[in-house]
Amino acid sequence: MMRKLLIVDDEFIVRMGIKSIVNWEDFGYYIVGEASDGAAALSLMESVRPDIVLTDLIMEPMDGFELIRQSRKRFPKTKFVVLSNYNDFENVKQAMKLGAGDYIFKMTAQPEEIIKILDEVCDTIGEENHAVDALVQRNRQALKRSVIQKCIRQKYYDAGEMESEFATLGLSVNLSCPYVLVYFVVRPSGMEERRMLCQKDPDSVLEFAMGNIADEVWKARYRADTFPVDEGIMVSVINLDSDPPYEHEKKEIAEKFRLIREYIHRYLNLTVYGVLSEPGENCGQLKSLHKSCMEAEMTYSGEAELLTCVRQRPEIAEVCGYIDSHLSEQLSVAKAAQIACMSESYFSSVFKKEVGISFVDYISQVRIRRAKELLRQKHVKICEICQEVGIENPNYFSSLFKKIEGISPNAYRSLFEP
Repeated sequence: MMRKLLIVDDEFIVRMGIKSIVNWEDFGYYIVGEASDGAAALSLMESVRPDIVLTDLIMEPMDGFELIRQSRKRFPKTKFVVLSNYNDFENVKQAMKLGAGDYIFKMTAQPEEIIKILDEVCDTIGEENHAVDALVQRNRQALKRSVIQKCIRQKYYDAGEMESEFATLGLSVNLSCPYVLVYFVVRPSGMEERRMLCQKDPDSVLEFAMGNIADEVWKARYRADTFPVDEGIMVSVINLDSDPPYEHEKKEIAEKFRLIREYIHRYLNLTVYGVLSEPGENCGQLKSLHKSCMEAEMTYSGEAELLTCVRQRPEIAEVCGYIDSHLSEQLSVAKAAQIACMSESYFSSVFKKEVGISFVDYISQVRIRRAKELLRQKHVKICEICQEVGIENPNYFSSLFKKIEGISPNAYRSLFEP
């Protein structure tokens, strides 16, 4: 297998010398690019993903030390070899502490010496890649769940870190290109099916099977990946062929989802329905798209296989955000209407038209959704959950929970016991 090599030095003649001194492909390397400083190298690494980087240390505006430091977070599998001068010993030691694998005297090194050092450093890549690949395969579902949750919660250090994790998992979707979400939900009717879906094991056989079915259908046409998100909930991220608007693709996505729905019912005996988001153009939009899908899902009436999210009026979106961040408080139509700068009667009418359910029912749905998250944490008491979701009376909480979910809070919690 050919190994990808990137050369970084602020002197053009040095870069040309290194490129010319060795017939690289004869030794299993090919040069994927060159850069004159660390910042340019980082930018290039986003696209070419080198296996190994030959880098100078003293460069401007970004030096080799900072290049190695940032790459440890963003490209942890990439190896570094320092291009050094004879009087650079202290700098080389510092670079080695940061993670460089070895060094080469750039003005005197001979081809056989360069190849020997690179081969020794790259031998560790194969060992590490094998170990990483084995770990990824054993924990793929849990890792995919972790990746999408970090995207939704915007927990990544930067886009490079996210892309590195996507690459490690072998994911094909690119959140820097136009994309949509298809958020799909299973509501099993029988308790045994529900128990299977709600088990603690992140490598649930049903989750794995649903994800595989979805990806097989999507990838016949789109660049896409499907992730487990929550109990009985998956989300597919699908790259679009063209920039938004994407009206011409909605029909095809709906047809693909109909096939997914049919296959899941045929092979797993489960019924799913879905929500199609508006288009997104970067990873920062995924959180709001996911939220809009969840809100649309709460209004599902069983009439459609695939709902389509519609952008809310800004006033209604602001009220929904206020509800999420003040759930433990007493929430009223009067307060919401004040936030939206509307009369109470007009607000109630607009809210139901925009969201699909009444203001009171929406709050109940959000409170129970949050309660479900807390119930899966065994150490949180029912009385504490009531306080957290803004329902003072435990009896009313249990009654509301059973009305919405079909089972009591304690029965729901028991689904997650080992």
